[in-house]
Amino acid sequence: MTKTPMKSDAPMGGLVLSPPRTIQQARRTLSKLIAALYRGEVDDLRARTMCYLLVSLVSIIRDSDFEQRIQALEKAQEKKK
Repeated sequence: MTKTPMKSDAPMGGLVLSPPRTIQQARRTLSKLIAALYRGEVDDLRARTMCYLLVSLVSIIRDSDFEQRIQALEKAQEKKK
Protein backbone atom coordinates (compact mmCIF):
# COMPACT_ATOMS: atom_id res chain seq x y z
CA MET A 1 0.00 0.00 0.00
CA THR A 2 1.56 3.27 -1.08
CA LYS A 3 0.99 6.64 0.49
CA THR A 4 -0.03 9.47 -1.78
CA PRO A 5 1.46 12.77 -0.62
CA MET A 6 -0.57 15.83 -1.45
CA LYS A 7 1.14 18.97 -2.70
CA SER A 8 1.40 21.69 -0.07
CA ASP A 9 -0.62 24.07 -2.26
CA ALA A 10 -3.40 21.51 -2.80
CA PRO A 11 -6.63 21.74 -0.75
CA MET A 12 -5.35 18.92 1.50
CA GLY A 13 -2.21 20.84 2.45
CA GLY A 14 0.64 18.56 3.47
CA LEU A 15 -1.72 15.79 4.64
CA VAL A 16 -0.62 12.32 3.57
CA LEU A 17 -3.35 9.69 3.52
CA SER A 18 -3.03 6.02 2.64
CA PRO A 19 -5.98 4.25 1.06
CA PRO A 20 -7.55 2.35 3.99
CA ARG A 21 -8.06 -1.40 3.66
CA THR A 22 -9.55 -2.13 7.09
CA ILE A 23 -12.06 -0.49 9.38
CA GLN A 24 -9.25 0.39 11.79
CA GLN A 25 -7.30 2.09 8.98
CA ALA A 26 -10.44 3.98 7.94
CA ARG A 27 -10.84 5.15 11.55
CA ARG A 28 -7.26 6.41 11.64
CA THR A 29 -7.68 8.11 8.26
CA LEU A 30 -10.85 9.83 9.45
CA SER A 31 -9.06 10.97 12.59
CA LYS A 32 -6.25 12.48 10.49
CA LEU A 33 -8.81 14.12 8.23
CA ILE A 34 -10.65 15.70 11.16
CA ALA A 35 -7.38 17.00 12.63
CA ALA A 36 -6.40 18.47 9.23
CA LEU A 37 -9.82 20.14 8.97
CA TYR A 38 -9.37 21.77 12.38
CA ARG A 39 -5.91 22.98 11.37
CA GLY A 40 -7.35 24.48 8.19
CA GLU A 41 -5.32 22.17 5.95
CA VAL A 42 -8.35 20.80 4.14
CA ASP A 43 -11.45 22.59 2.92
CA ASP A 44 -14.94 21.64 4.13
CA LEU A 45 -16.12 20.22 0.81
CA ARG A 46 -13.12 17.94 0.44
CA ALA A 47 -13.39 16.79 4.06
CA ARG A 48 -17.10 16.05 3.58
CA THR A 49 -16.41 14.08 0.42
CA MET A 50 -13.61 12.09 2.05
CA CYS A 51 -15.79 11.38 5.09
CA TYR A 52 -18.61 10.11 2.85
CA LEU A 53 -16.17 7.82 1.01
CA LEU A 54 -14.72 6.51 4.28
CA VAL A 55 -18.17 5.74 5.70
CA SER A 56 -19.10 3.99 2.45
CA LEU A 57 -15.89 1.95 2.56
CA VAL A 58 -16.48 0.91 6.17
CA SER A 59 -19.99 -0.23 5.25
CA ILE A 60 -18.67 -2.29 2.35
CA ILE A 61 -15.94 -3.86 4.49
CA ARG A 62 -18.46 -4.71 7.21
CA ASP A 63 -20.93 -6.20 4.72
CA SER A 64 -18.18 -8.23 3.08
CA ASP A 65 -17.08 -9.56 6.46
CA PHE A 66 -20.65 -10.60 7.30
CA GLU A 67 -21.03 -12.24 3.90
CA GLN A 68 -17.85 -14.28 4.41
CA ARG A 69 -18.97 -15.35 7.88
CA ILE A 70 -22.40 -16.41 6.62
CA GLN A 71 -20.83 -18.40 3.78
CA ALA A 72 -18.52 -20.15 6.25
CA LEU A 73 -21.45 -21.01 8.52
CA GLU A 74 -23.49 -22.31 5.59
CA LYS A 75 -20.55 -24.48 4.45
CA ALA A 76 -20.11 -25.86 7.96
CA GLN A 77 -23.84 -26.56 8.18
CA GLU A 78 -23.81 -28.43 4.87
CA LYS A 79 -20.89 -30.60 6.01
CA LYS A 80 -22.95 -31.69 9.02
CA LYS A 81 -25.74 -33.02 6.79
